[in-house]
Amino acid sequence: MIYIHKLAMGLLNPLTIVVLLVFISLLTRRIWPRVIAITLILICSNPLVANFLLGSLEKKYDRVAFHDLPKMDALIVLSGMVERVQNSDGSMNYEFNEAVDRINAGIEVMKLGKADKLILTRGFLPWSRGIPEGEFLKKVAIESGIPQKQIKLTNIVENTEQEFLELRNNITKDDVIGLITSAFHMQRALMHMSKITNDVVIIPVDYRSTSKRFTFIDFLPSPASLYKTSLFLKEQLGILHLKFLSRRSS
Repeated sequence: MIYIHKLAMGLLNPLTIVVLLVFISLLTRRIWPRVIAITLILICSNPLVANFLLGSLEKKYDRVAFHDLPKMDALIVLSGMVERVQNSDGSMNYEFNEAVDRINAGIEVMKLGKADKLILTRGFLPWSRGIPEGEFLKKVAIESGIPQKQIKLTNIVENTEQEFLELRNNITKDDVIGLITSAFHMQRALMHMSKITNDVVIIPVDYRSTSKRFTFIDFLPSPASLYKTSLFLKEQLGILHLKFLSRRSS
């Protein structure tokens, strides 16, 4: 199932759509697919567009002061912040990506004594190598001073939906739960979270949209902007999928 899910998301990626349009144009010798492809890549890779789209997800969730957080029964940190790098001898190194704010925030909140336990998800795709993400993050948390007895790992999960199915087994409906994830991912995460607990403390981190003065550079295509637009579309597709499932079950 995970292969089908990842394939679907890959096919709906802006860059994939552009490549398919160019391929169609070459096969049919028609101009309109190329025009659409060029227009799409210019729009999706534009810094102004990308910043606006990702910002529309993030602005719903203001940054919170960790000192002001209430006491929580558990703190959940969603995975998606670790990259695996293979050494020449076959061993694996683990490096953080842009979402490292998730675990940093989790460690800081735990050190403030705001939660009784830290729940990490053991994210691991079928084609991944090394150890599941949660196991690496557990080591990081322990090295940062969090007692091992306060850390709980879920079973292996492959996507956001599986993360929350597993989390259901680790918390109760009446627990006060802190949820840490990237701000742009928070809306979709909360849609899942509402099904397993009644009291959620939102702790958004890892803001990707920026505030700055506009210059002529903001009108030039950018690979980073294409990535941001792809993140936005991925979240929107996930949200639409959850809404569809909710209507079917009602």
